[in-house]
Amino acid sequence: VTITAASESFEYDGQSHSNNEVTVTEGSLADGETLNARATGLVRNVLDTENGNNPIAEDYQILNGENDVTSNYDITPVAGTLTVTTKAATLKVDEDQQKVYGEANPESYTATAGGLVTGDSLNYTVSRTAGETVGNYDITIALGSNPNYDVTVTNGSFEITKRPVTITAASESFEYDGQSHS
Repeated sequence: VTITAASESFEYDGQSHSNNEVTVTEGSLADGETLNARATGLVRNVLDTENGNNPIAEDYQILNGENDVTSNYDITPVAGTLTVTTKAATLKVDEDQQKVYGEANPESYTATAGGLVTGDSLNYTVSRTAGETVGNYDITIALGSNPNYDVTVTNGSFEITKRPVTITAASESFEYDGQSHS
């Protein structure tokens, strides 16, 4: 008789998941006999996923009423697999990042994440294409390791605007004397 632990897939949600179900998958039990078994696997993160990570506890029994008849069977236990799949998330460069020509750059460029499980954060860096003249420069996101998320990135731009300058001509008054003055 082959008994097999459950296999199941869960989208990442920051919670622990298990499936204790064990069933007879090959052969059969005699009439009136029941399987008493449980699987012991537990997963929380995508990196917890591996083949056979839901083993059957070794204390499994086949019962006839309350009598243990396990010794009457040749039992092959097969572990199941619990899978955690990635959750969709977004990471978007914040809009309206700019400075006036000649001013210092901001200490950092910013982005906003969406779709994360409460308490989680993404691993990433934000940088800008070099340049200090008036114009638009790309702001890009480089993702680090985020194994629980399938991240969609939206890059943005940084604008250096013209520096406002006011030019005022000198003012002077003269009494008329028939001469040109400057």
